[in-house]
Amino acid sequence: MITLPTQVQEAIEKVNAIREERAQAVAKHEARAEELRQKIAETKVSLDKAIDAIVLDPSDKNWTEEKKLREKLSGLEAELASCEEIAKRAGAIYDGRISESASEVKAIVRQLAEEAQTDEKYNAAMRKIAEKKAEYLHAVASYAKTRKAIADMQYAAEQALGVPIDKVYTRDFQPFFYYGGTQQPYGISEGELRKAMEGRIEAHSVDKGLPYVIDGVIQVK
Repeated sequence: MITLPTQVQEAIEKVNAIREERAQAVAKHEARAEELRQKIAETKVSLDKAIDAIVLDPSDKNWTEEKKLREKLSGLEAELASCEEIAKRAGAIYDGRISESASEVKAIVRQLAEEAQTDEKYNAAMRKIAEKKAEYLHAVASYAKTRKAIADMQYAAEQALGVPIDKVYTRDFQPFFYYGGTQQPYGISEGELRKAMEGRIEAHSVDKGLPYVIDGVIQVK
């Protein structure tokens, strides 16, 4: 599991804290809205009963009660509409804060990525690769020179002696191998290079006593 840099973790925690605040604020508004919906439902039932009472007895008392309930219903509905609108505004305000804080996280990640890939660091890595490439090629050239020197020595000895000399022993030296039908340098395969690009160096790719990398952990063979 990847461990994020401290500044990235702190920035993400800030975003999550705002999200939690948003959830709590919206929950409070929703609870109030639900309470108002319940009161509206109850008031409508009472208003229906008041209207029925007027039908049976159109007295001033019944008319007054009906008017009072209608005004109460109107007030509750207006309050509910206001509550729902405030809840939307609260959500929008918090969403804006979340977006702003999330942008801070993106900026930090981008900055850290840029700092990790400066021209100096990139050039240093490429220089090291170039040095190892040169070292590899010089090793091949050096051993090839040794083999040529052996062949030249045998030829010179034959010329001086005037008779052929049985071919002297020379180790087979082919710094190439075939991978997928393609000739590749013996020192590294295309597959090994791909794995290295993924941060993996397997044990079978290195000689005894040299380091390899498994799951990001450096070990020695």
